[in-house]
Amino acid sequence: MSKPVVAEVRDLHVHFPVRHGRRRLIARAVDGVDLSVHQGEILALVGESGCGKTTVARTIMRLVEASSGSVSVGGIDITHARGGALRRARREFQMIFQDPFESLPVNATAVDVVSEGLAIHRGDLDAASRRQAALAALEMCGLTPAEAVAQRRIFQLSGGQRQRVAIAAALVLEPRLLVADEPVSMLDVSLRAGVIRVLLDMRERLDVAILFITHDLALAGVFADRVAVLYLGRVVEQGPAAEVIGTPRHPYTRALVDVMPKADGGRRGAPALLTGEPPNATAATPGCRFAARCPLYRQLGEPERCRAEQPLLRAATTDHAVACHFSDLEESPTPKENTT
Repeated sequence: MSKPVVAEVRDLHVHFPVRHGRRRLIARAVDGVDLSVHQGEILALVGESGCGKTTVARTIMRLVEASSGSVSVGGIDITHARGGALRRARREFQMIFQDPFESLPVNATAVDVVSEGLAIHRGDLDAASRRQAALAALEMCGLTPAEAVAQRRIFQLSGGQRQRVAIAAALVLEPRLLVADEPVSMLDVSLRAGVIRVLLDMRERLDVAILFITHDLALAGVFADRVAVLYLGRVVEQGPAAEVIGTPRHPYTRALVDVMPKADGGRRGAPALLTGEPPNATAATPGCRFAARCPLYRQLGEPERCRAEQPLLRAATTDHAVACHFSDLEESPTPKENTT
């Protein structure tokens, strides 16, 4: 029996007004996203820069307001919660930001950073109890001995240590949902594995649901249980990580998989080459927003259906869904040779 759903996003739209000269346009940063994260599950939200990943994360955290749609955590709709209701709900969902050099107050001590959330959300604890809980969280996150790290100020810590403090600050409240926005992208390669191990350990200990935002499909493949691939504000493929990466069905996912490095250093075969840049998020596209870059679209002779009808996310197998009119074509098209 599957574990209960902790967080659910339904038909989420986030639109921003922008100016282009004298014209007022609407940028559709997120344009109809559906996601669910189960207790103890890691769901990776994957896509290239500008696809809307961070906007989804910030909207779940109520740092950005949704234009329409809903977000619920623990069965409670938080989309329009205000004041005390939102403050009480925030204990259930916490976030780790991308840059530990910018997200933490540099002159604060590590123990003060971790205990701040307890001071806000755990009025039943006195100062000594908050300190003990903060020390235990630091210890759990690999900052040992915690007493030695606790009084050090953030500017005295390395990038990896700072990110562990950020994780401890998020998890000390024992939230149901942890949103991790590219938590290792600003760290040296030597530090990334340690931070990933901390997150995996926290998942095992606390059974917390994790929404992991990343542009690195290879990392998602080894870290996440499920993967959702985002393109220009819409989920184009979603399913078990091993299945999405092993048998990608959307041309965009195939292109991302094709450029993943192999363990033996070899190639994966002829890549599904993408051309051009992602379309402008202010452009209202009636059909598939990936068509202009899609190698399958070109090979099939630019079918009218792709230009006129937006593909919906539909089941390809029991747990694997894809938004492509021609996803039943199992292989990526082989790029044509240049004969000139």
